[in-house]
Amino acid sequence: MNKFITFILFLLIIVVGCKKHDQNKTIDPNSTVSISSLTTTSNTTVIIGDSFLGGTGSSYYQLGLGWLLQRSILNAANKNLSPKKGTGYPVFINMYELFFANFGASTTGTLIAAGSTNSRLKLTAGQSISITNVSINYADIIYNSSASSGSVQISINGNTVKTKALSGTGLQNTFDGSPITQFQQLTKTTDIIVITATANVEIAGLEIWSNITSSPFIYTLSKGGTGVQDWNTPDAMDEIAFYLNNPAVAKNAPKFLGIALGTNTLYYAPKSLTPSAYITALQTFITGINSRATNVQYIITVPAKANESVFPIIAAGYTYQDYVKAIVDFATTNGYALVRYDLTQMGTGNTAY
Repeated sequence: MNKFITFILFLLIIVVGCKKHDQNKTIDPNSTVSISSLTTTSNTTVIIGDSFLGGTGSSYYQLGLGWLLQRSILNAANKNLSPKKGTGYPVFINMYELFFANFGASTTGTLIAAGSTNSRLKLTAGQSISITNVSINYADIIYNSSASSGSVQISINGNTVKTKALSGTGLQNTFDGSPITQFQQLTKTTDIIVITATANVEIAGLEIWSNITSSPFIYTLSKGGTGVQDWNTPDAMDEIAFYLNNPAVAKNAPKFLGIALGTNTLYYAPKSLTPSAYITALQTFITGINSRATNVQYIITVPAKANESVFPIIAAGYTYQDYVKAIVDFATTNGYALVRYDLTQMGTGNTAY
C-alpha cells in the first residue's frame, strides 16, 4: 500500500473530462464538476468509500487516502501545504478514525457499531471529547437525536463558553452559526476544548471549523468491506444527504459527492457484481441521493487494479478493463467527473495491493 501514496498527489489532477475520453492519456477536467468551486468556495463535499479510502495498509492515518484527499482540498482552498493548518478542518464521521488519527482528540466515551460507517461514539452524563492541537472558532457535534437527550457543554481551558441543547428528529447538529470564541478569534493550538454531555448522546460526527465563510466543508465516510449496494439503503442515503445539505452552506451552493468504491466489487466475493450490475447499483444510489439533495455534482472513482494472481476478478468471464469501460462510459454519458486510477501505476501495474 505504501507505493500508492505517491499517486494520491495526482488525485486532483487525474479528475478527467467526462465529455471526451481517450484511454491512452489523462485529459484535463471538462465536466459538470468545477474544480475551482470544489476548492475555493463555501460548499459541501461528501466522500464515501471502503477501506481504500479509510487508509487501510498505511503506516499511519495521515498517509491514508481519506486524510490526504481532505487535506488536499482544504489546503488548495488556503494555498497552504501544512498537514494541519488550512482554511478548515475535515469532519470525521467514522469516530474510530477520529481517535485513531492522532488528531489531538481523545474521549472518555465508548465507540459503538452504528450509522453508515458502523462507528459512532456514545457519551453518558459527564463523559466528554477533548480536542487540542487545532486552531478553530467553531466546535459542534452531529448526533442521533433518537438516542440523545439533554445538552452538551463546550469549554475552553476549563471555562464553559457555550451550552447547546439537543433536540429534533433523526440526525441533527449543534451548529447555530455562533462561534465558541469572541470576536471571531481562533483558539490556540495549546488550548484544550472539551465537549461534555449532560445525558446520553450518540455522536455521528465531530465538526471543528475555522473561517466558515470561505472554507469547503468536507465529510468523509469510509467503511471497510463495502460495495455500492451497502450505501443504497434508505438510512445510508438519508445520512449522506444530511451532510450534503449542511445548514452552514446556502441551499444553492455547490455540493460534491465523491464515490470512492469499486475495489470490493471486483475482488471481494461477498460484494462482487458484474460490470452492468455495478452500474445499475451506482445509478440507483445516485437517483436516491438526487431525491434527497439538490445541485449535487458527482465524482466517481475507477478503482485501482489488484495483483490478480493473488486477488483475481470474482465475476467469471470479466476483466479489469471491462469494469473500467463500464464506469467510464457511465460517467461520460451522465457528465460525471472521474478519478482515473487505471491511468496510473495503480491501474497499469500491481502496485496497489
